[in-house]
Amino acid sequence: MCSEAGWSEVKIEAMAQRQTTGDVQAGGGLSGRFPGAGSLCENCGYSLEGLSGDQDCPECGLAVRDSSPALRPGLAWQRGMGLGSWLKTSARMVAGPGAGYRQLRVGGSNFRDRLYLASFVVGLGLAVWLGLRSYGVGLRQARLWFVIVITGVPVATYTEALGVAFFSRRARGWRVPFELAERVACYAAVGWVPAILLMTVAQVLVDRGYVLDWWNPAWGRYTLLTDVILSSVLFGVSILWFEMLVWLGIRKVRFANVP
Repeated sequence: MCSEAGWSEVKIEAMAQRQTTGDVQAGGGLSGRFPGAGSLCENCGYSLEGLSGDQDCPECGLAVRDSSPALRPGLAWQRGMGLGSWLKTSARMVAGPGAGYRQLRVGGSNFRDRLYLASFVVGLGLAVWLGLRSYGVGLRQARLWFVIVITGVPVATYTEALGVAFFSRRARGWRVPFELAERVACYAAVGWVPAILLMTVAQVLVDRGYVLDWWNPAWGRYTLLTDVILSSVLFGVSILWFEMLVWLGIRKVRFANVP
């Protein structure tokens, strides 16, 4: 959940964006199209049709204006692609993911979101390759890990998006089609960093023989299957941050209103 300070920052940023685009009307501060048919309270999903912007949601008390799509100007990367906006978006998803997802733009093309994921994955793969090589890991193993990262992370990310979209269809009132689940998962990619970091460290330890030194022969012979099982357990624990970011994002967009 984003903090009060984070939510205030989102609203200030959104107001500046709306003033730039001329989307703010004198007095109301809301687009003339909101609330309208199909408008929902972003907090509880209550229908806001027939209410005015200066009222509160009858169900949860959230101000109607706080559910306006005008308050979703988009993450920095969605508004303009570049190194600065990439770094700003990544920092937002690390330091304030709740506020980041609250300003996530919904609707429209997912091209920029996919490009963010692709650039993040390539950068992460290169970082792993360079890190392994700097610690003396063989070129073949470093290349293998690069391939694992640039293929495994997108596959796992899209598998998560498909699962989220599938289960969201069974959640009453949720509006999370695959395209929106995909968008949330793309920006949750920063959550893969702990998993990849831990797996990279594990590879260095194995390569230097530390794991074999730690392994007690009384437990049995250390085989490839043993290595796979330990790696799977480590990976399963380390992806919790990614899973948390996806769940947080879905909670923030499940009732989002498309402009």
